[in-house]
Amino acid sequence: MHSNYIKAVFAYILILSCLAHPVISHAAEETISDQPGGTLKRIISRISTTRESVMLGAACDTGTITFNRGEAACSRCPSYTGQAGDAGAFTIESIITGTFLKPNANEALLNMSGCESRADASGGIILLRQGKGGWNRIWYQPGHRLTDCLNFRTTSNLVSLLCNRSDIAHGIETGELVWVIPGDEGLIVHPLITWQDNIQSNPRDLLVIYPSRMLRSDFNQDGRADVRVTFRLLEHRIPTKYGGALDAIAQNYPLPEAQKLGVIYLFDGTNLVPHTTSEPAIKTIRALLHKHTRESGE
Repeated sequence: MHSNYIKAVFAYILILSCLAHPVISHAAEETISDQPGGTLKRIISRISTTRESVMLGAACDTGTITFNRGEAACSRCPSYTGQAGDAGAFTIESIITGTFLKPNANEALLNMSGCESRADASGGIILLRQGKGGWNRIWYQPGHRLTDCLNFRTTSNLVSLLCNRSDIAHGIETGELVWVIPGDEGLIVHPLITWQDNIQSNPRDLLVIYPSRMLRSDFNQDGRADVRVTFRLLEHRIPTKYGGALDAIAQNYPLPEAQKLGVIYLFDGTNLVPHTTSEPAIKTIRALLHKHTRESGE
């Protein structure tokens, strides 16, 4: 049985490799060989590590920043977090730079991990601003993650973000595209569309909906970059002779090819709004989600 699940995982990766979710990962420590370009890679790696360390210094309480195998972290949870004073790593997962709140300022949004309860997604977002004396923390907002983001410069010459974020529970990954505006006291988040992928729960009624690509272009010819999000859709009932989708994949059951749906969001200089031609695709996605949510509750 355990062997079947291992096979299922590898088969799942192969079958959905062309459907893979876009990922932004925080680079782990790695050894760079002395090949052509190796020296440059080491320099870039050191610059990146130094930048993170300097920014983390503004996130940690005084005297609590530590280094372990090249990774910087707050050794104790900062005073403004939910687990203030507790021993445990408070680390940077990713950094988004731009001008978010104050015109012409150099600012950064830090995706932090740790020092919060699971209910708050074990982390949060810090907004930093660079001043004459270095980076300063402007605010901290627990319970948020910003991943797979695209920057949009607004008519106020500030940056707002289109982000894809998700969470997984009981093998069901639920995500959403959100329009994010950094405000004076935290993030202002406007949900655009929800998606779901339940394959890891080994379901009999398989539903795979997720955004596989975001493409920027000026679709309405107004001089501003818009975005087209390509969704992959796969709805399929697994035959009863299999325990579920992963069991079927492990036994070489051929899943049908996923459908592609494109949704265009137009940027008006302030917000993202769906193009009228994308309304049927949005209705299709929402109808599938509603159908499976209703069925799972019965």
